[in-house]
Amino acid sequence: MWLDIDKNSEMPLIRQIYEQVKLMMLKGKLSAGEKLPSTRWLSENLKISRNVVLEAYAQLMAEGYVEGKRGSGIPDLEMFPKEEWGRLLGKICREISPLSFRYCEAEGIIELRKELAKYLFRVRGINCRREQIMIISGATQGLSLISKLLYSVGSVLPIQRRIELIRFAEKNECYIVE
Repeated sequence: MWLDIDKNSEMPLIRQIYEQVKLMMLKGKLSAGEKLPSTRWLSENLKISRNVVLEAYAQLMAEGYVEGKRGSGIPDLEMFPKEEWGRLLGKICREISPLSFRYCEAEGIIELRKELAKYLFRVRGINCRREQIMIISGATQGLSLISKLLYSVGSVLPIQRRIELIRFAEKNECYIVE
């Protein structure tokens, strides 16, 4: 068998596939440019849902471990069901409570954060609570919040902390924005 998954494991199947494929790549068992088994073939051989394999492959793609080519088994965005999406979106907007359009907590809609926590555990194996998740509008807002957390305007950063930050930036080949 190409992969060895344990359906009785507490680790989600998606995570098992993701981890094993990633490990094969890092150990050189899969070469750059080498084609992965099709999602259909792998799901049939592992006797699991094809959606599980698709999600594991999607995570590998999102992290840059693999890339998809048109016609190679990766979903074609032109086949996205736009009409059905639009119909469902309209239905939800007509049926949603007016309270849903009010301002929510600063961290984001609690139901969304709850679902994200479940998703992160299922797909990435990250065990977190909704209170640890914050929904932001983009990278700029995220960086702004982090910088405010680390550095207050008008305050002086002790020299030891500055040295720690510089060493961190050098080690991780990144920049410090002041």
